[in-house]
Amino acid sequence: MLKKLTNTAEIINFDVIIGGESVLTGNIVSKGSIRVDGQVTGDVRSEGNVIIGSEAKVTGCVKGANIELSGYILGDVESTGLLKIYETGILDGDIEVMSFIIEEGGAFRGNCDINTKGLTNSPKEKTDKKEDKEEASTNNRKNRHKNTSENNEKTA
Repeated sequence: MLKKLTNTAEIINFDVIIGGESVLTGNIVSKGSIRVDGQVTGDVRSEGNVIIGSEAKVTGCVKGANIELSGYILGDVESTGLLKIYETGILDGDIEVMSFIIEEGGAFRGNCDINTKGLTNSPKEKTDKKEDKEEASTNNRKNRHKNTSENNEKTA
């Protein structure tokens, strides 16, 4: 039986629905929205929205425009829009999303990249810039100390 998840669920026309008593092994790929209330072992990929109900369990990667999680996902998640984890939701995997909301009581364990598409610096470039800043800071301290010492000698 389908349970009401959110107001969003009322207005979405689902192309794929995995009912609460269903167990599916294999990948799901759809251009439309997907709702899972049962168990899926495999990837869930949609160009539309993906809703994982409170009794659902997905073991595999989940990709969609907007993803709402009230159940359990063991796998990585990628959203071109919003990932929302509700108070009963548990996500054990890395995420790459444009925006992220987690309600009190929801659980997330993994690495998180939020809105990183526009970043151009590699981690090495960031490290190099940090080292350059530290070196400049050290040189500034040395110069201040040198100038202070010179001024003290002139007044003595």
